Amino acid sequence: MFCTSMIDVENELDIPSYLIFTSGVGFLGFLLYLSVWHDQFEREFNRSDSDLNIAANASRNLKSLTYFCICQEGYDSFRNHGIMFKETKGILLENLLR
Repeated sequence: MFCTSMIDVENELDIPSYLIFTSGVGFLGFLLYLSVWHDQFEREFNRSDSDLNIAANASRNLKSLTYFCICQEGYDSFRNHGIMFKETKGILLENLLR
């Protein structure tokens, strides 16, 4: 999940890249949503914004997000990962229900 810099290399070499995502699908939905949010509003979100409407999470209260998701460095990091995830050929999810 954190080796997104290799996605560009694989695409350049015409090697299909896949992401193995071992966190929950709700967090994946959140990461993929960040680029949509940023493109739509041209800014990061903050705690004073209303609830997020993310399909993977149904609805998420911004007050429940950790500071790392909202501070500029954390927001940029999560957003960049989400953007790169969209460059892969597919995302493999771990089945957490065993």
